[in-house]
Amino acid sequence: SSRQRGLSLYYAGKFQEGADQFKTDVQVNPNDTEEAIWYQLCNMRRLVLGQEAGKATSQTSADIVGSAKLFCTSEKLQVGTDPRPVMRAVSDMFNCKVTPSEVLDTFGRPELSPHDDFYAKLYVGLWNEGVGDMKAAQSVILQAVEGQYGKTVQGSEDYMYKVAKVHAMQRGWLAG
Repeated sequence: SSRQRGLSLYYAGKFQEGADQFKTDVQVNPNDTEEAIWYQLCNMRRLVLGQEAGKATSQTSADIVGSAKLFCTSEKLQVGTDPRPVMRAVSDMFNCKVTPSEVLDTFGRPELSPHDDFYAKLYVGLWNEGVGDMKAAQSVILQAVEGQYGKTVQGSEDYMYKVAKVHAMQRGWLAG
């Protein structure tokens, strides 16, 4: 699928090509929140960190704040309203309307919904990585991968759960 191609480009460090793929995907399906978020992730890595390939690097606290501020002024793709409350909150985070902490406070609670807990933690972790906070990214993405959702049939078969596991393995945070 075109989403899989975009994700492959992201993980290959081809952020401009990935952004272009996700932008095309949103033009075809203007209601796909996740495509718009991955577009923004590609741009975070490309523009905010000035990288076009390779792994993310850790930054200082001042760099992270500066990266987040720069990202918040960058181009965003407009999509329709996602029917999933957790993805609406994640979209708001990537549109700089709420903080990662607010997303986790509301949805990062496995006792309420393992699904929402997983998606909140995955995307907060990706946001953290995008702005260069690799320590926070690792912590939250591992919580997503090791949480209750992956132990369910729904979670173990979810494509994005598999992406999260590969992400953690690619970064050296999780053994294969």
